[in-house]
Amino acid sequence: MNKRVSKITLSSFGAGLFLLLVWKGPWWADSGHMGPGLSPGVAAVVTGFRTVIVAVGAGVVAAIGLYYTDRNFRHSRDILTHVREKDSEQAELTREGQVIDRYSSAIKMLSADPATEKLGGIYALERIMHDSPKYHSTIVEVLVAFIRANAQRGNAVQEGEIDERMPDHLSAAATVLGRRPDWDEPFRIDLRRAYLRGVDLKGAKLRRCRLGNSALEKADMRGIDLSEGWLGGASLKGAYMSSAFLESAVLTKVDLTEVDLSKGSLSRADLRNSILRHAVLKAVNLVNADLRDADLTGANLEMADLSGADLRGAKFDGAILDQATIAGARLSPCYGLTMAQLTSTKGFDRAETPDNLE
Repeated sequence: MNKRVSKITLSSFGAGLFLLLVWKGPWWADSGHMGPGLSPGVAAVVTGFRTVIVAVGAGVVAAIGLYYTDRNFRHSRDILTHVREKDSEQAELTREGQVIDRYSSAIKMLSADPATEKLGGIYALERIMHDSPKYHSTIVEVLVAFIRANAQRGNAVQEGEIDERMPDHLSAAATVLGRRPDWDEPFRIDLRRAYLRGVDLKGAKLRRCRLGNSALEKADMRGIDLSEGWLGGASLKGAYMSSAFLESAVLTKVDLTEVDLSKGSLSRADLRNSILRHAVLKAVNLVNADLRDADLTGANLEMADLSGADLRGAKFDGAILDQATIAGARLSPCYGLTMAQLTSTKGFDRAETPDNLE
């Protein structure tokens, strides 16, 4: 209220001063030359002075108008920005509420008895994972826990039965897990001791995943990324793993009997004591891999790259080594390797020749 009174007072004073200047200004400005009479010369001076005063007054009024217009514009813009921020916050809260509702519904479906509802819950969680990155880690952990809780041998098959494939809802959970968005995760996926027989993991992104002692017989793992993964003690008998990416993976004591690993990459992989009987290892990258005491009986290693690999104690009975590269490989001692097998390789003259060569 006081500010308003001050503005009115100041405006009244300014208007009065302006009128006074227009009226008496010429005589105040040049009283020595302005007589009491209004001769043509004096009239011209008075008119010119008053014109200048009016122009200055108009300029001042215009400047004040522009100032208040700008201030009002800024104020309106600030109000609009504030309203937009509030609307955005409200919209975000609404979206967050919708996501929470969707997540709760998906979890309820996941815990329902009918398998079809479980499938719906799994795919609903996948949709949320793509729509809301902040829920990514939580949903991954939920899916992992779901698989580990249900994909146990006792839960997956009846006693004495050997099922060829996982139940559909477990297979779907594993598939969704494998094709999740490629975002940073503060943990390693842990599927140790899981029963994943016949699971479809084609092209799955499971880097650094723990699958130790898991049952993965006849699983479709073509093109899978399991680099730096841990599969110690897992059973991969009859699995399809062509073009699999397993660099620096731990596969100690893994059963890879008859597994197709052709064109895969296992450089620097740890395959100690693994069973690779009749495995297809054509054109596989095994550079600097550790194959100590591995059983490669009947394995097809045609065109495989074994440069720098550690093959001490490995069994090569009936293995095919045509055009395989073994330059720099450590072969002494190994078992079942014949001179014919050795000479069919490339770089055998730069490999460590075993003393017990047959």
